[in-house]
Amino acid sequence: MKCNVCGCENNNTNTTCIKCGNNLTNQVNNMNSTTQHKIKIIPLILSIILPGISYLYLRQYLRALVFLLVFPLIFFSFAFILSFYTMMIPSRVSLAAYMIIIIIALVYIYQIIDCYKIASSNKK
Repeated sequence: MKCNVCGCENNNTNTTCIKCGNNLTNQVNNMNSTTQHKIKIIPLILSIILPGISYLYLRQYLRALVFLLVFPLIFFSFAFILSFYTMMIPSRVSLAAYMIIIIIALVYIYQIIDCYKIASSNKK
């Protein structure tokens, strides 16, 4: 491990630098927290950009399968209901459309929060 202060190469078991005496344990703790932060942020970005794919990254295959099958099913079933509803009562389209958008947004937000919780609980 390299010392942050002087750049001297030290053994991984050393707690202080052999050249300048810098405390190396703080350096190890900072590296671990940075790695854990990266592990949490990647699934979060994936869940925002490609919903459901972050479950595959986290190796939650059942959740990925359920989300990738159920989310489009919910979307298309609501689209079908909305199209049927507009034929029957054209003046109430906006209320039904807003309700569908809210439900889809809630499922999307739940997926983001769930992926972040799973990533936070994983100790890689």
